[in-house]
Amino acid sequence: ERTFDYCLKVSPQHVAINTYKAFYCKKKGDKDCMIKHLLVAANMDKGNSTRTQVMLGAELIKVDRFEEGRHRFEIAIQRDPSDKQAYIGLALACHKLKDTQCTQEAYKKAISLYKGDKEFIIDLEKLKKELKP
Repeated sequence: ERTFDYCLKVSPQHVAINTYKAFYCKKKGDKDCMIKHLLVAANMDKGNSTRTQVMLGAELIKVDRFEEGRHRFEIAIQRDPSDKQAYIGLALACHKLKDTQCTQEAYKKAISLYKGDKEFIIDLEKLKKELKP
């Protein structure tokens, strides 16, 4: 933990350090700390990477911050319109926000991106169960 703190003191806006610190916080069960560091990482990640946005969106949904989660998935989709995990997350966030049109569109897009990925089918099945009334 001291290593993370030192690295963050030297380079507080470093994407990888904040991402690792977020996972360290998650492991310790500190959700606020985890989200704080994922937010820094996501906001500093100006590249084309969608990974940080999708991770942050998923964690925000887990703590009932659906609008913020939706926003992160939308950023990920803008950066990479073929990111199927971002569409799954967006569908779930929209469902939690009771936005039926967004939910349906994101779910349909996620399905259209399926190309024989068995792990992705498992994610789709989990989402389908979640979306049932």
